[in-house]
Amino acid sequence: MRPQILLLLALLTLGLAAQHQDKVPCKMVDKKVSCQVLGLLQVPSVLPPDTETLDLSGNQLRSILASPLGFYTALRHLDLSTNEISFLQPGAFQALTHLEHLSLAHNRLAMATALSAGGLGPLPRVTSLDLSGNSLYSGLLERLLGEAPSLHTLSLAENSLTRLTRHTFRDMPALEQLDLHSNVLM
Repeated sequence: MRPQILLLLALLTLGLAAQHQDKVPCKMVDKKVSCQVLGLLQVPSVLPPDTETLDLSGNQLRSILASPLGFYTALRHLDLSTNEISFLQPGAFQALTHLEHLSLAHNRLAMATALSAGGLGPLPRVTSLDLSGNSLYSGLLERLLGEAPSLHTLSLAENSLTRLTRHTFRDMPALEQLDLHSNVLM
């Protein structure tokens, strides 16, 4: 009988630990969720599905996967800045058809795994994109940027760009503001 009690206690402990992991100490107000500086290693999967603004800045995210990010199809604003992101799963942003503002500033996107097939992929409704502070260099940028027909504002500040080609912004016909400060353009 003793091993059965130990097994029951072990299962109960595991169940409580799993419940604790599902609860994320994010702040939620209306359809805005702030998960800033919580030491998160992945995008939480327990937030309200109708979340429109999600701030995950200042965490320890290393990869962005289509799931659980794709659960939040109502997202309009997504802040992934100041993390350690070096991997973007192909199609990670595909389900976010309402996404208008995306910040990936101050990550590690210049690492080879960030540029797997398709880079950021198509961003049909994104009007503002921040890729500053990622050590991006010429040639690499074209592989990262995808089709973004609604993009008005793009920040590429604080990278390692030395040149831009006529193809760099070919899929961004609405681009109006481009921030290139603190690069080494020639």
